[in-house]
Order: sequence, then structure tokens, then C-alpha cells
Amino acid sequence: MTSEERPRQALYARLEEVIGDDHAATLTQYLPPDRATWRPGATLRS
Repeated sequence: MTSEERPRQALYARLEEVIGDDHAATLTQYLPPDRATWRPGATLRS
């Protein structure tokens, strides 16, 4: 697990405790990707 993944995993674990697994999974789908996996220029439009 990279240092970028730890906060995301911690957030998911806490969400799972508070709102349940299904809702936590749905909510985390709407988070942007980890910065470590972004390609340079991936969000730029020409």
C-alpha cells in the first residue's frame, strides 16, 4: 500500500463503520483517483 492509498483506506473503513459497506462503496466511487495514478495532463482538455 502506498502512502497515497492509506488515507483512502482509512476513510473507507470509517465510512463503512458509520454508513455501512454498500453506501461506503458507492460514496468512494465518486472520489477522484489517487494522485499517484494520475497521468500528466489527464485532466487537461485541448
